[in-house]
Order: sequence, then structure tokens, then C-alpha cells
Amino acid sequence: MKDPVNFLPWRAQQRKFLLYRWGRYTLIALCCEGIALALVVLPLHARLRMQTDIVTPFSMLSHHQQHAVAELETALMQLEKARIGHEVVKKRKQQLQHWQQSLAYLSGQLPEDIWLIGLGMQHSTVSIEGVGLSAEGALASETVFAAWPGFHQLKVTHITQRNGEIHFGFTLQGEKDDVDS
Repeated sequence: MKDPVNFLPWRAQQRKFLLYRWGRYTLIALCCEGIALALVVLPLHARLRMQTDIVTPFSMLSHHQQHAVAELETALMQLEKARIGHEVVKKRKQQLQHWQQSLAYLSGQLPEDIWLIGLGMQHSTVSIEGVGLSAEGALASETVFAAWPGFHQLKVTHITQRNGEIHFGFTLQGEKDDVDS
């Protein structure tokens, strides 16, 4: 058999022409697309590379900042501890001043023939031990202790006479804020 005979060669030529034309258009479109992609992607890639070069020191800076923040937090905690310690010392000074005033009050109110030999405190209870030369002085000291500001419920623990001296003991209840130590 022989090759088929083409009676309409213009159609084959037109088909070939259209294939070449669309092939060229496709090739030109692909080239333009490649050029446009290269024009857009390469600067973006370069910009991204530049930004990663900038971001790297920022991450290191961030590490340094985190270290600085940790140091600052430590310093703040130490400052807070110092402030609390200062408040405790201030409160203790106020309590000491309160006790000095209370004891000065007692020394001014007690009779001259009465001496305190013991002053103890446990929670809100104050124990007082004393020695006097006369029973009247011991009785007067009882009224002074009963009138002591910030304390109440005077209880006599003992009153004894030894070697011509009157030994006595009292307990007083006080407000917790007044007797805190």
C-alpha cells in the first residue's frame, strides 16, 4: 500500500502554521513568565536572605534581653525582700518604743519601795515578779498593774513574805497587737 494522497494540502499547511504559531506564543509566554518570575522572586529571595541576616542578631539580642530580664527579676526579688526586712525592722522598732513607753509608765507609777525582778511574756500573757519592802507597796503595785494601758485581767499568782521582804507575782492578759514581740 501506498501513502495516502492529500488532495487538500492547504489544510495541512494551515494546521502546521497554527501549531508553530501557538507553539511560539506558548514559548514566548513561558519566557515572559520566567522573566517575570525571576524579576519578582530573586528580589524577594534577596530581601528574605537580608531579613534572616537581620533576624539572627535580634534573636541573639533577644537572648541577651531574656538574660537581662532574669537579672532584673532577681534584683526586684532582692529589693522586695529588703523592703519586707525593712518593714519588719520598722515594726520591731515601733514595738520596742511602745514597750519602752509602757515600762517608763510603770516605773513612774510604781511606789519607790517596789522593784521588779522579772518580766516575762508568752503569747498575750505578761508575767511580772517583784519584791517590795511593805505590804502597802505591793498593794499599790497591784493597782498600778491593773491600770496598765493595753492590759486587763490581772491575776495574782503569789504574794509571800520572806526575810522581811514581800515577794509577789502577777499575770496580765493583753491585746495581741500590744504585746507582739
